[in-house]
Amino acid sequence: MKQIISIQILRGIAAWFVVFHHYIQLLHLEHNSGLAYFFAKKGAFGVNIFFIISGFIMYITLTKKNYLAKDFIVHRILRILPAYWFYTFLTVLFCYYFPQEILNTSYNIKSLFLSLLFLPSLNPSGIGVFPLLTVGWTLNFELFFYLMLTICILFFKKNIFITCSIIMLALPLIKFSTIPLLWRYTHILNNFIIYEFIFGIMIAFLYKKKIFNYNIFYTLIIAIIAMFLLMLGDKKSMYWSLSAALLIISALSIEKNLLSLNFKFLHLLGDTSYSTYLVHILLIGLFKYYFSVKEPFLEFIFLLALSMSIFFLSWLSYIIVEKYPVILYKKLIRKNYK
Repeated sequence: MKQIISIQILRGIAAWFVVFHHYIQLLHLEHNSGLAYFFAKKGAFGVNIFFIISGFIMYITLTKKNYLAKDFIVHRILRILPAYWFYTFLTVLFCYYFPQEILNTSYNIKSLFLSLLFLPSLNPSGIGVFPLLTVGWTLNFELFFYLMLTICILFFKKNIFITCSIIMLALPLIKFSTIPLLWRYTHILNNFIIYEFIFGIMIAFLYKKKIFNYNIFYTLIIAIIAMFLLMLGDKKSMYWSLSAALLIISALSIEKNLLSLNFKFLHLLGDTSYSTYLVHILLIGLFKYYFSVKEPFLEFIFLLALSMSIFFLSWLSYIIVEKYPVILYKKLIRKNYK
């Protein structure tokens, strides 16, 4: 599938929003500047962008190619599982060799097993319903969305997204905590954040209908409204969901204008965004353990070194951990068809 430049750029921006959010959260609790305060309070907004982009990409993908349910879920699992498992086991090593406080996480055999299977559970550290690799909580939502799509591909081939959207719209209104065996998934099934996947589907539908034509005035107005909603709300409100949706619409409206420009670095940030999301929390903890700086200039050097390390390791991870299993799978499929 040909990548949409504006979406790739937003993926990169979203990942680094989360990086700086956790940097401030773990190292600068005092929020002694406006920028630090912004990322402390608004940096988690990157997750909302991720979820809407996920819905967008799934619509574009499934309307371009007819997947069998089995092939679709296998491709999705290959996309997220190898890197997630790799960094989960790396987190185990960090917990063993470093004080667990640097990552605000802990584990036992049961919680590790549940984390690897994307089954929500209480983190033994006491921070709540989080897997061992804490940022992996979003992947529980992602995998749930993929499973919903897989079921709809299997049983509702001609109305995949309509059926999926209707079901997901209804889920937060049902009290799953009263249903045996489903209590574990209550924080997913009853969370209105799953509507963001539907927003992504709707935006992709309009995009394919070529609704988003470039107009500098309207594009700016939409972007300004998006930022206003971001500043007005918090991560528990629908303001952030609407803000992320409008920001994506604004970016898509200038897609044609981006085609003639060179955005290789920003495009690469998008390509490596998944690895960036997974690796950054470990590197922040590592830097926190070995370095402690207070002077503004030294702190700038510290942040620069940390950012460069995250980017470099994200790039390596993208090439080796993310892409290689997919390439191996495709080779295996071709071999079986010969």
